[in-house]
Amino acid sequence: MQVINAGIKGDSTAEYLGFLERSRIVERSEPKWVLLQLGTNDVRIDSHDTPLPRFRRNLEAILDRIGRQRNRDGSTPQVLLATIPPIPNDVRWHFNAAARARVEAEINPTIRAVARERGLVLADHHALFVARPELLPDVHPSPEGYRELAAAWRRVLLPLLKAAPAGGARP
Repeated sequence: MQVINAGIKGDSTAEYLGFLERSRIVERSEPKWVLLQLGTNDVRIDSHDTPLPRFRRNLEAILDRIGRQRNRDGSTPQVLLATIPPIPNDVRWHFNAAARARVEAEINPTIRAVARERGLVLADHHALFVARPELLPDVHPSPEGYRELAAAWRRVLLPLLKAAPAGGARP
């Protein structure tokens, strides 16, 4: 199984949607699974700041774009959506108290709602880093934090891989 990291450091959901359209990474790679964690940069207090209705539209457009993909084997990618980690209090660059509050009051509830409405599997990465704040010394996890994040994705993905038909994701 090949893993492609198509995450773009610093992108808001609007920028990521543009990346998907320009790069055509979904069409070119024909993924069976897409692990998606977006939203931290949407709460930044600079030009990336994204009002909640726009965040939701962007997230829905990203999911729609992925959902339109038809792989050569007839399958469509199965998306696993993740909540975003909290923003540590010590992080001041591009974030403030209001941005930190938006993570819990707006962004993660929206991610949860979209996952529920679309029947997507949800990975709760917010809970992981709330329980283990030492793994998140900055906006990005520590090396150990990345290992735990990978393990969290694995815990959610492994049962799905075992249950998937031989071709991968469901058509």
